[in-house]
Amino acid sequence: SIHSPASANPSGACLIANNLSDVADAATARDNIAANKMALVCRVTNLVGAGGAVYRAVSPVAGQIKKLQSILEGAALATGDATITASINGTPITGGAVTITQVGSAPGNIDSAAPSALNTVADGDAIELTVSGTNDAAAAFAEVTIYIEY
Repeated sequence: SIHSPASANPSGACLIANNLSDVADAATARDNIAANKMALVCRVTNLVGAGGAVYRAVSPVAGQIKKLQSILEGAALATGDATITASINGTPITGGAVTITQVGSAPGNIDSAAPSALNTVADGDAIELTVSGTNDAAAAFAEVTIYIEY
């Protein structure tokens, strides 16, 4: 709530804003204001499954990958689905595969995955995104957002 200085503090002194000091620990305070979350965006420029292209990014923080989201760009998928599987230093993330479905696909479609295990990343770890599936539309690509909580 907003208080006028006269009603909240009769002496006219400045009031101290709530600095979350009432929260039990710093991690909880950061979580309350989403200061412990970051998004890493990677462009996957080729969704053709036959090539098995791998795209990499370096994790800038230690934490857990909590969500992966893709947005389809360029063109619809032509023949089949495209799957983007995330891994950390070569180890696949459990629940870390995003499937972009060919049927009804169009630029702007959003798909997601919710990793459930093997999703802990250290600062400096390699995060890989491997393309598979039966899609053969070379004009289709995706922006993949990796959500890390630390």
